[in-house]
Amino acid sequence: MMLSKGALHVRELLPGQVDVARPRRMSKRYRQRDRENDFVSLLYCLSSAIRVGRDPLQALSILRGQFCNSSMEEPLQVLQSRIQEGVLEEEAFREFGRNIACADSELFVTAYLLSRKQGGSLSPFLKQLASVLRQRQRLRRKKKSALAMQRLSAIAMSGCALLIVCMQCVFQYEALVSAWHDQLGRVLLLGAACCIVSGMGWMWYFTREAR
Repeated sequence: MMLSKGALHVRELLPGQVDVARPRRMSKRYRQRDRENDFVSLLYCLSSAIRVGRDPLQALSILRGQFCNSSMEEPLQVLQSRIQEGVLEEEAFREFGRNIACADSELFVTAYLLSRKQGGSLSPFLKQLASVLRQRQRLRRKKKSALAMQRLSAIAMSGCALLIVCMQCVFQYEALVSAWHDQLGRVLLLGAACCIVSGMGWMWYFTREAR
């Protein structure tokens, strides 16, 4: 099971259950990614706990101690507090889903409430949902790798153009000066420079927007 970046240790508890301890995130850039990773880990752990016969509420109470210092600690703590205060289970779980603030957290809450009302095993659904979220994370990483290659290609092509200019300045300085003093040559040189700069800027902007 993949845990979010920065995990200090992992200890087996129940089948698929883990103990996660790590320093809190301060950077906003990785906060949402870590929250999604922790949510996927929570789904796997809860699925395993239900499969071995534990009640979902009991399993979540146990998992609260195992996900300490992670992004799931606070939502689990709030959920347990609401249950102990006598809040309706449906209301407490809907608040739990809002506190998780991850993709498909509402789907998880809806499936949980339906399983409590209508019966049926929740474990297969949780495992399938975790698998879908994990696949989505893989696709996101592949997209970022492709975008990084595009940025690298733009930088490399611009670097090659600048290298050619430098070589011309060293080996063909007089020809370059003559071209600069010529009206048409100056227009062509400035146009080429503008194309290089604008192309590199457009590629960089496009890859940043696609992220």
